Amino acid sequence: MKIESIHISGFGKWSDVTFDLNDQWQVVFGPNEAGKSTVKAFILGVLFGFPKGRKAGNQLYVPRSGAQYGGSLVLSTKKGRFRVERLGRTKSSLTVTALDSDLEMPNPEKWLADLIAPLEESDFRQVYSFDESELSAVADLTADDFDQVLLSYTRPQAQRFLKWASDRQEEGQALFAQGKNGKRPLNLANREYQELLAQRPVEQEKYSRYQRLLKEQKSLNDDLEQVKQSEQELLNQISEQESLAKAWPLFEQSLKLQNDGGSKTVDQEIQPEIVQQVQRFEQSEKWLSEQQEANQEKVNQLRAVLDEPKEKNQDQLMIADFLEELMAIRTKKQEFVQQLTNFAAQFDHGLPKTLSVQEQERANKSSVLTTSLGGMALVLAIIVVATFSAPLGLGIGLVAAVLLAKAYRDYQARQVIFDRYQPFNLAEAIEKQDDVALAWQKQAKIQALDKEETLAKKQLSDSLLFYQIIDQGDFTNWSSDRLVEWTNNWLQSQESASADKTEQVLNELLTAGQTLAKKLADQKQSLNQVLSQYGVSQLVDFYQLVDEKKADETAQEKRQLIHEQIGQKRYDRLQTLFQKYGEQSAFQLEGKLKNLRQHLQAIREEERSKQQQLANHQSEMNRLIADGGLAQLEQQLANQESDLEVAYTRYLAKVLAKDVVNQAFLGQEDSLSEQVLEQASAYIAQLTRGRYQELKLEKGHLFLSEAADETKMADSKQTFQTAELSAGTRDLLFLSLRLALANTLHEEEPLPILIDDALVHLDAERREATLALLQEVALDQQVLFWTFDEKLNTGQAINLLEY
Repeated sequence: MKIESIHISGFGKWSDVTFDLNDQWQVVFGPNEAGKSTVKAFILGVLFGFPKGRKAGNQLYVPRSGAQYGGSLVLSTKKGRFRVERLGRTKSSLTVTALDSDLEMPNPEKWLADLIAPLEESDFRQVYSFDESELSAVADLTADDFDQVLLSYTRPQAQRFLKWASDRQEEGQALFAQGKNGKRPLNLANREYQELLAQRPVEQEKYSRYQRLLKEQKSLNDDLEQVKQSEQELLNQISEQESLAKAWPLFEQSLKLQNDGGSKTVDQEIQPEIVQQVQRFEQSEKWLSEQQEANQEKVNQLRAVLDEPKEKNQDQLMIADFLEELMAIRTKKQEFVQQLTNFAAQFDHGLPKTLSVQEQERANKSSVLTTSLGGMALVLAIIVVATFSAPLGLGIGLVAAVLLAKAYRDYQARQVIFDRYQPFNLAEAIEKQDDVALAWQKQAKIQALDKEETLAKKQLSDSLLFYQIIDQGDFTNWSSDRLVEWTNNWLQSQESASADKTEQVLNELLTAGQTLAKKLADQKQSLNQVLSQYGVSQLVDFYQLVDEKKADETAQEKRQLIHEQIGQKRYDRLQTLFQKYGEQSAFQLEGKLKNLRQHLQAIREEERSKQQQLANHQSEMNRLIADGGLAQLEQQLANQESDLEVAYTRYLAKVLAKDVVNQAFLGQEDSLSEQVLEQASAYIAQLTRGRYQELKLEKGHLFLSEAADETKMADSKQTFQTAELSAGTRDLLFLSLRLALANTLHEEEPLPILIDDALVHLDAERREATLALLQEVALDQQVLFWTFDEKLNTGQAINLLEY
């Protein structure tokens, strides 16, 4: 976890300020009273809650400016980036927002606790947050206390139990301290002791009854556990039966599609390639017919020219060049248009736009898993609302709604793509992306040729005007076709060639017309051959067959979608049920579900009965021990005996708690973390420039070994107890264990380390080595270092004086 930025709305001296933390090693610089500790306290407040009451040493950090109390942190985790915002002090509100999706987490407190789990606030403050006062306190510890503190840092829970032991010791001292009336006389203690002995037989009888009730309670608990298991099995069966009942309408719809679907006239598969081939034949036939008509029109024009007198014109050469250029552009554009038309004919709605990266991801993505999870979450929400907790059920229902909405949104996105690329499916649409992109490039080329055609048309018209061949008003609204046609006719009319040459051109046109006629006949024959394969002779009948086939495919896709929504396992069960009961299947489902619910009601009645019996037993047991019972009596007797031996009692009160805790948590080598010791050994070696190499635990005490002297025997290295170390080395050892624990305790999501002027008491050499180590630790987890040292106020540091 990394803190990317800090925004403080109002906290102590800070109001409406944002700090961006750019580096893993982040220095926060400022002199005394600059607000360094306030920023650190704000971070801890957002993570664990702001202080609610004024206790000893508890700073409330009320905003001086009167701004709204609180603010937010932007955290970068392995699960994404989140904004954690906590506002208000006495009645604070916490929200956690996922910045990638802009969604709020439904249970922010649990989300934040899970992020830091298994650590609690006390663990985090003990391990990841420390300042100069903690290190100063280390110097005041005795040798034994220092050893115990170091041992506690090998596990984050040990310090908590040490404090508990200390509290118990204080309670024991207070319990046996002399009151204001002094000690009781010995005869009074003996008389009270005899009265307690007289009560023992009565309490023993109560104890026997208590033991019998305890055995009966165990039997009832066993029976209750079996009832709960039966209840859970019934709940699972009801959930499964409800899912079948809910899926039944979809199953019926699938059966109806299966019975009603299917074309009666489509006997064989019509491949998309055949449809495209027929469309190309149709386009080609249309184009040949148009060419034939144009050729015939030119023939008629030439024949008309042959009948007219011919005149020579000196300017026709330049006009012919412009005309040739215009016609070349038009021919090239027609070629692109034909190619684009043939390609676009594959799609029902014309040339589609290319798919974006996001659309391709959605096309490849299936919503079956999301739909299934959403459905299961919705069923679980209903069960939770009905049996346990409405708020929890509503939370689960909200998750189910989000999942189902996402699945529906993905389905709609894929349907839009499918409609755009009909008749192709999503996989074919993705495969055709290169061809579609090429087609759009041709579309762009056609637009460019349009501009070139406009320019060429203008050049030709300007030349006709320049040579006064035609007036401006004669062709103001002429199209390119009309201008080309007119100019071509004019040039032909101006030809000075002999009549034989004109006749030759006419014969060529006639030959071309015959060729076009033959091609057109061949094209019609090829088209008729394809149509005859499907028993039709007209295009309209063929396209009707194609539409019927598409209807069949649509029905099949709907059946497949329903099959996916239901799931294979449920579909098979519904199929088996339908084969057995037919139209009565729905009634069978409802009847079985009703029987299961009645059985569940009976099971729950039995469970309530068992619980009532347990409550009765517990009530009687509580009455039997209301006055403390035999155990309390025995304790009172022991206390009286202890009063008779005051010296022994005082000794026991002082040492019992501490000895038990030390034996349970600090005296066992197998309870310590070898990983922490290994990491701490590496750190102390680096901080002492290799003088000390290994930190070991032996018989409940820590030992630090020096590096071996290469000039002496291999076993010549010395080992020291922590009490034998110098004050400076003890400081470094304490730091090494704290950093080692912080480095190894939370490996799944490394937590940031917060250090507030914790090195001021170190000498220059050790301070420099410690800073180097902290920057090395920052390579793996974030380190925030508050300081007033001017040397660390570099360009990467946050200077609080600038805010």
